[in-house]
Amino acid sequence: MKTVLTYLILIVTLIFFNSCANKKIDNLKEGKAIFDAADKTGKNENRKEEFRIAIRYFKAELNDNPNSFETQIYLSEAYGRLSEPDSAILVLNRAIEFHNKETAHLFAARGVEYLNKHDYENSVGSFEEALKYDTNDRQLYKMIVQSKLKQRYYINGAWLNFDKGDLANIINEVYPADYKNKPSVDEFINDLKTYTYQNISK
Repeated sequence: MKTVLTYLILIVTLIFFNSCANKKIDNLKEGKAIFDAADKTGKNENRKEEFRIAIRYFKAELNDNPNSFETQIYLSEAYGRLSEPDSAILVLNRAIEFHNKETAHLFAARGVEYLNKHDYENSVGSFEEALKYDTNDRQLYKMIVQSKLKQRYYINGAWLNFDKGDLANIINEVYPADYKNKPSVDEFINDLKTYTYQNISK
């Protein structure tokens, strides 16, 4: 009887350990949890390292699911938080190749990364591509104006002189003639003053 009971315990134990060994880690879920915790406002000395850990989970997920849209977005955003726009752009370029339904979002995200690395020509191009898929996104027009303004007047880390007429010309150039509620020059200047990027100093 003891022998039979011992065998039963052994079998149950083997089944338990085998099921644990075969249990797959949800890399996307783990990465998202770490990313979201690191992305919360407030002082966090380990923030950069947490984003790097999240990146490792997202990369592991992409090894299993190479075309996971959600994983690609999180991975590009994690690189963005680390002020690594080149890596974020590589991820977004790959995502754009495989996804059609969310292309506007991907082009817009890539435009922000180009803007962060001061590549204003490509930021304009990416935002304009996004507009082809979503002409109703008001923020895209603002981002194009901002990119063109910096392309023309923000040179080598310093602003050149420009007046309201110069900004008005760019606004009129970007927005369609029949666009409703086009922002005034003063409204746009106010937006520029309040707009900030969330980067981590290296």
